[in-house]
Amino acid sequence: MKMAEKLISGLGGQVQFSKLDKSKMYDVILYDSIKPNHHVLRNCKYITKKLIAFDYFEYSSNIVDIIINLFDQSNQEKHIFKGKIYEGIKYFILKDEIVLSRKPKKAFHHTKPNVLITFGGEDPSSNTLKTLESINFNQVNVRVILGLMNKDREKILELYSKQAEILDPTPKIGEFMSHSDIIICGGGTTLLEAIYIGNPVIAIPQHTLEEKFINFIKERINLFELSEFDSLVNSCLDINFRANIFNSYSDFVDGKGTERITDIILSRSIPVMKKFEV
Repeated sequence: MKMAEKLISGLGGQVQFSKLDKSKMYDVILYDSIKPNHHVLRNCKYITKKLIAFDYFEYSSNIVDIIINLFDQSNQEKHIFKGKIYEGIKYFILKDEIVLSRKPKKAFHHTKPNVLITFGGEDPSSNTLKTLESINFNQVNVRVILGLMNKDREKILELYSKQAEILDPTPKIGEFMSHSDIIICGGGTTLLEAIYIGNPVIAIPQHTLEEKFINFIKERINLFELSEFDSLVNSCLDINFRANIFNSYSDFVDGKGTERITDIILSRSIPVMKKFEV
């Protein structure tokens, strides 16, 4: 159990296929790639008892034994797949730093809400700049985690360095999320981490897939629009509002993804009939 948890909770377990010992028969190989390589997957099949793929939507290939997806963004029908599919936000794996950063909501003791803005390394839609342009800095304290490849980086540093605290990307983002009263971010991994932390989130998509994912989440919990920023600033003063957001977010991203995937990895039988679990 400990070995499986270590493997899926950190980057240390990741290796290239070329570095695997082809003379061994592995109990499990976990495959996680943005662009699946079918040649590599087929070769993996020869040296493992169970092949598990993450964020894999090519159901018709039937190369892998198990698929674990957070959200189905494909148009293919799942009934084509002959293995087993586990799908849902409950399989989201949180970094230890994020888990340790979550704290129950307490009464509001500072004079102005703290706002965290973070849109990843590149921010192709200029959402950081657009957000800063829309904020009344007299209302809030603003902290920005600014990607090194952000195309507006120089302009943001020039215009807003005196009005906001601007930081380079940090491995301690959970700590900054926890100390914020409002989090403004995109619709990827950071969004789910922010939801787990439990502070109100304004989610702004950077492309069509993120928009689809944000809309999926909005059907289940309360995410906010940038147009609601002023009212959200006032709502943050209410401890009951903050507690309600925290509780609903905690139910949605519960932090048990590693445990659930560990159970899947350690299961002894290789499924032969498709079963879809939500």
